[in-house]
Amino acid sequence: MTSLGVKKPVLGCFSADFNGKAARWVNQLHAQNALPYQNPSLPVDKRVDYLVSRLTIDEKISQMHFDAVAIPRLGLKQWGYWSEGLHGVARWKEATVFPQVVGLGSTWNPALIQKMSNVIGVEARIFNNLHGKGLTYFSPTINLARDPRWGRTEEAYSEDPYLTGRMGVAFVKGLQGNDPNYTLAAATVKHFVADN
Repeated sequence: MTSLGVKKPVLGCFSADFNGKAARWVNQLHAQNALPYQNPSLPVDKRVDYLVSRLTIDEKISQMHFDAVAIPRLGLKQWGYWSEGLHGVARWKEATVFPQVVGLGSTWNPALIQKMSNVIGVEARIFNNLHGKGLTYFSPTINLARDPRWGRTEEAYSEDPYLTGRMGVAFVKGLQGNDPNYTLAAATVKHFVADN
């Protein structure tokens, strides 16, 4: 059991120290035969410039959809970035499921939220490495739960802006990990349009 009172995550042999270690190993393994944008020893701006300069207009447009198509000539695999992770890697049969966010807000414990979201980040990285799940997660929700007619109040931590801000920061830090060079998973804070 974890401090959240739930079973240990699937593939729980990976600890929070996982942050970046597996990613570094995979990158080192592929660096010898990689295209320049795939070489982790190069600066990020050079890698991005290399890749973007080689994409055609049609290929750039094809990458703007949440279900981006593969571009084999550049070694880009198909990937989807429509993933949720509010209280676990959503719609994935083997992921740990944590309590609803509105309940987590009741803990008033950002450190606990950071530990939880770190588990989500580790599992996201594992599922990406094993199955190509993707690493972009529409989480956390920072909307304030001020009007129950919104219909998605369970996704919000609280109606309190201070608490919601603290929980949101903790979630992002945990999900993305603390390795200076590698992100476990990318948090995309929501919703900025049509907020209640």
